[in-house]
Amino acid sequence: MLLAYLVAKKRILVLVCLWLACLSVCLRLFRSQRVLLSMSQLPGVPVKPNPVQDELIDAVLTFPLLTDPHWNSHGYRHLTYQQREARMDEYIESLANTLAHPRIGSVHCLYDQEALVGYVRRTISSNKLKFHYHNETHLALSLFRFAFQSLHGHLVMVLQADTYPAHGFQYVVGATMRKKNLFYALTRHGKMEATCDMHGDFCDDREYVGSHDAYIFVPTGELSARHGDVLNKKTMSWGVDLVIAWVFDDMGYRVLNPCKVIFLYHLHCTWVRDVGRVRVNTFNTTGWFPPTTSLS
Repeated sequence: MLLAYLVAKKRILVLVCLWLACLSVCLRLFRSQRVLLSMSQLPGVPVKPNPVQDELIDAVLTFPLLTDPHWNSHGYRHLTYQQREARMDEYIESLANTLAHPRIGSVHCLYDQEALVGYVRRTISSNKLKFHYHNETHLALSLFRFAFQSLHGHLVMVLQADTYPAHGFQYVVGATMRKKNLFYALTRHGKMEATCDMHGDFCDDREYVGSHDAYIFVPTGELSARHGDVLNKKTMSWGVDLVIAWVFDDMGYRVLNPCKVIFLYHLHCTWVRDVGRVRVNTFNTTGWFPPTTSLS
């Protein structure tokens, strides 16, 4: 009897210990979930949506065929053919990176040089890449007018051709963009590229100089003639990004620069630039939106 009693008591003690261990694990899990929940409610810590269930983005961009002998711009006359070719390589690499991004559904490339299409297709073959002939592709107005006329209601990203999307795009939620009428004017980042070190981060409170390189929004309504006139600037002009941000703020969009969360990389190892650029923003058409972690 005594032996049976001791065995039964030992079993009870084992069960109690197992129960207490399970309770301890459950309490730790509960506390960790409370910590994660409280973190997600802190300013600057976005709640991660499911990127698989969210819609894809239509990217819109343009770039000239610098090696075309029939094309010449005063600001590029000083370049050798090798310099032009190297700059084209950067455009092609950036385009390939954009096409490969999982959140990009289509890339709409506007062009006004017939030879550009063949040049790109000799290197890149993708069903996601669409070409659209358009006059005056060098104007910011052309890109945004295309978005309003051809991609009305879509989730759109207009971007410079030497930049490409990276991480953080799971935080771009189409439903939220529509509900809150958001416009993300993103500042680029830099990293080590194959041919140079592009480190130098404008998405920094101390380094921000008003630079924006990609614009994510849902085009709704119409682009008015007044705003169209303001956007009628060359995409390579100094300050055109500030003008774009100002226009959409004036249109009633909530403009933010969440580049601390959504990353865009810049590829410009050649440092080839249009030397004829002029500044186009004025005191009344300057949208100043410093880096933030806020998404809405």
